[in-house]
Amino acid sequence: MMKGFWRLMESVVAVTLVMVFLASAGSVYVAKPPETGVTARGQEMLRELDTRDELRPLAASGDYSAIDSMIDLPGYDHEVQICDFTGSCTGTYPEARNVMVSSYIISGYDEYEPLEIKLYIW
Repeated sequence: MMKGFWRLMESVVAVTLVMVFLASAGSVYVAKPPETGVTARGQEMLRELDTRDELRPLAASGDYSAIDSMIDLPGYDHEVQICDFTGSCTGTYPEARNVMVSSYIISGYDEYEPLEIKLYIW
């Protein structure tokens, strides 16, 4: 009878130790989730640039740095890439953690040449 009791107690202690370890390790290694509305604000900025007829000529010429300089997201860093649909991209991909992406697709400028403008925010 006592042998079964001690096995039960040993199992309870083992489960408790595992739970404490997972709870403490999880809280240390899990990064804070980013603000949810940032990607929507990034896409809205790209849409606004397109409405003002500034985005398409810059994207068609591959001038990602000019597009990047027009983006204003206080408190966040950002980079811009311009990709065609063959997978070829110009611009830089950030070396950061918790990177969010706002993507905006245009059909081209003077002719049909679909491009995807990716705004990386971190």
